[in-house]
Amino acid sequence: MNEAPIEDDSEALTFIVALGIAIDQAEDRPTPYKLDIAALGLVEVSEKVEKEKRRDLALVNGASLVYGAIRELVTTLTARCIAGPLVLPTADFRDHSEILLPATAGSGDGDEAPAGTRVG
Repeated sequence: MNEAPIEDDSEALTFIVALGIAIDQAEDRPTPYKLDIAALGLVEVSEKVEKEKRRDLALVNGASLVYGAIRELVTTLTARCIAGPLVLPTADFRDHSEILLPATAGSGDGDEAPAGTRVG
């Protein structure tokens, strides 16, 4: 993923939130499914929200919404498989806003938007 520094977004009302989930086979924790999913969410924050709180609000709530959509899709897609449905655990992103922000360096391929990128 191409990660770039976030410009000043104190005036931003719209944010892109990118979230990825991967489940891989591990010797100590075998699973019937291998997943590698990435999804984007477009989050708009009310102008009534204080400027200093907009980014955190968009990231935490946006990640929660995107994760919920991924969780539902994984359950739906695996429901008819022979191994049965895979239900991802619930997630709480309130205490994890620092890990939702993009790093300042990345792969440099330039075709993906980092979480929290200012749109408008």
